[in-house]
Amino acid sequence: MAAAVGALRLLLAGPGLRRRRLKTSSLSAGVPKLDYHSKPSHKYVPRRAVLYVPADDERKIQKIPSLNVDCAVLDCEDGVALNRKAEARLTVVKTLKEVEFGQTEKCVRINSVSSGLAEQDLEVLLRSSVLPSSLMLPKVENAEEIRWSFVEDKNDTIIQLPKDLTGKQVIHPNQIAVVQEQFSPSPEKIKWAQELISAFEDHQRLGKGAFTFHGSMIDMPLLKQAQNIVTLATAIKKK
Repeated sequence: MAAAVGALRLLLAGPGLRRRRLKTSSLSAGVPKLDYHSKPSHKYVPRRAVLYVPADDERKIQKIPSLNVDCAVLDCEDGVALNRKAEARLTVVKTLKEVEFGQTEKCVRINSVSSGLAEQDLEVLLRSSVLPSSLMLPKVENAEEIRWSFVEDKNDTIIQLPKDLTGKQVIHPNQIAVVQEQFSPSPEKIKWAQELISAFEDHQRLGKGAFTFHGSMIDMPLLKQAQNIVTLATAIKKK
């Protein structure tokens, strides 16, 4: 089970979690590092709209491929009554094996660790021959819940923070199109981002650190914002 979890991305949600064990770069104030890379270290998954679908409702699940939503969450938690949890788990496994979502990301929201149901969720889910690309762990209250079971010392586990959900959670298909449109960067914003990154790379080749762009001093947060815009735009174009 541990090996399988190591291959999944983990989405975390919870007000009590503030400190994460993530690799960060230490940067001097206002001066970009010369070795800063403009490309993401792993495949970026756009999540402009994240649609929750009750994992025990096969009728709704069958509609997912036609919805063109970035991410569909098969929900084993709040969307499923307590007396249908077992059925929901089995339906998730069946769905992962038999239903092709196209460009839509397959995510599964298990029950919270504190509920006492998460272990049962994983025991069934991780026996599946087809795994989701990500898991959502709800109502996280402390770091111990992250280290629970399915994640400590697994170097290949990618921790996806809530900020990676650069969109909005939705519960009805009619909300998808407008949400994804609103969370897509405009052509003007994409052009600004591409030009900023190009200017940064030009200055790096010249051995220069800090620089101005359109009259503003460029720092790492602005550069990262530009990179995120281009990465999102590229991912959307491929869908």
